Amino acid sequence: MATSIKWTIDPVQSLAGLASGIKNKAMRIAISAGASPMKAAVIAAAPSDSGLLKKAIRIRVRNYKANNTWAAIIGASTAFKRNVKIGRGRNAKRKLVRPAKYQPLVDRGTKNFAGRHFMASALNSAKAAFAQATLRKLSEVIPALISGRKP
Repeated sequence: MATSIKWTIDPVQSLAGLASGIKNKAMRIAISAGASPMKAAVIAAAPSDSGLLKKAIRIRVRNYKANNTWAAIIGASTAFKRNVKIGRGRNAKRKLVRPAKYQPLVDRGTKNFAGRHFMASALNSAKAAFAQATLRKLSEVIPALISGRKP
């Protein structure tokens, strides 16, 4: 499931004269900040039977250097896991639950279960905020990184 953004101002071109380390750090910070409204929309739209799926939603920023593409991947983190009690009382059995394993099943569904489609609707509703927030954060971060301050 992917959604794409058409830029009016190319953010990578605005970083053309900078060193690669500063450029990468600025893009990583800006894309992460831009994706946070999308993450909030996904969390708000996610079904909450136990609440673990909402807690597991994370942003992961990736740079694909071969074709100069940056991506913000929003979904359930594979590192998130919790022990959940099955049953009642002190001696109830516990089960390790990983929401990343069942998030695609809840979102897209299975043969016997119609999906909720919360990811696509949430990402499309917050798509406009992504570009604005990314460019705004990029304009804040670049001077801070050049001067050596913490952004």
